[in-house]
Formats: sequence, C-alpha cells, structure tokens
Amino acid sequence: MPDRTRLRAEFFRVIGHSLRIDIIVALKDGEKTVTELADELSVIPNTVSQQLVPLRTRGLIRVRREKTHAYYSVTDPSIHALLDLAARIIEKRGRDGGRL
Repeated sequence: MPDRTRLRAEFFRVIGHSLRIDIIVALKDGEKTVTELADELSVIPNTVSQQLVPLRTRGLIRVRREKTHAYYSVTDPSIHALLDLAARIIEKRGRDGGRL
C-alpha cells in the first residue's frame, strides 16, 4: 500500500470514533479544557481524556498548558471543513434514499 494511502487510512481510523468526532466539533470555536469538553458532551472527564490521547499522539490535537490548566485545540482547522463535507454527503445520501 502506498505511503500516502496508508496515512489516509490511519487518519480516518483515528477520527473514526464518534466521541473523537464530537470532540473535534466541540473545538471548532476554540480551545477548551477536558472539563469543558466533558460538560459540553455530557461524558465524564476521564472518557474525554482517553479519546484525546490518540488525537494528540497523531498530531490532530494540541495542548497548551497554563498553570494548572490544559487547553486543547485542533492543529489544522481544515479538519472542520472535512467533517462539514462528510455531514453534507450523509445528508445528501439520506435525501436520495441511499445508505452509507
């Protein structure tokens, strides 16, 4: 498998978890702490922290530390455009009676 194809597959594998997608979407308006993300997504902070790890280790999320707080943000805002495009594709497939 070509390197480029392998990297694309890895990218989609990393974001291919519903909570990870929710986290990325929640970060669209700017950086947030684990507690803020957990409150917004109605999950416990530990669950958010666990899902941030693969996003951070693959370079999709960055952390900025300030005193005792850690603030998370996306490294490349174009990921939001990708998720918006996916939503439009899904919406169109639904209108056309198609499935994924």
